[in-house]
Amino acid sequence: VLDWACGDGGLMSWAYDPAMVAADGPLDVTLVESNPELAEKAAERLPQASVVHHEGDGAAWPFKDAEFDVVVLAFVLHHVLPSDRPQLLEEAKRTAKAVLVLEDQPQAAPSEAGRRLAWHVTEEHFRPFGQNPDDYLAGVLCDDEWRMLFLQSGLEVMSNEAVPGSLRHPVPHLLYCLKPAK
Repeated sequence: VLDWACGDGGLMSWAYDPAMVAADGPLDVTLVESNPELAEKAAERLPQASVVHHEGDGAAWPFKDAEFDVVVLAFVLHHVLPSDRPQLLEEAKRTAKAVLVLEDQPQAAPSEAGRRLAWHVTEEHFRPFGQNPDDYLAGVLCDDEWRMLFLQSGLEVMSNEAVPGSLRHPVPHLLYCLKPAK
């Protein structure tokens, strides 16, 4: 498993949960992060994983073709400028048999008040990354737009699942399971 833009490794910590290891066996996990401080935190949090510091969304990835069973892009694409997304998806497709994408869907909140709150939370989410929300909010796509981007990138949607928001994080999400199109 390759977790691209892994942050502090929090998402992949499930892979080392004793119940997961007992059920599925140990996973070989590689974490990639462009922020050196977060890469260091990921290495401390998950010492059994391989952690790679890599700069640049549009740069070639330092991995072989089909090296991974799965690439995880969790909350990544909306932080990537639209012009860099095709190259990032091309690299994910090149290096893995499947790609999992988890993306915010604030427009899918069940009420008008919920949508306003979800959009506000999404807007504020960009600031800690030093990203101006005005530059990135347009990159928070709806389901049809994500599907079009995946199709244009040569990725086929095998399945998708809605992940509802919660009181702690009121932004709904969509999880896509993709594979290279034939």
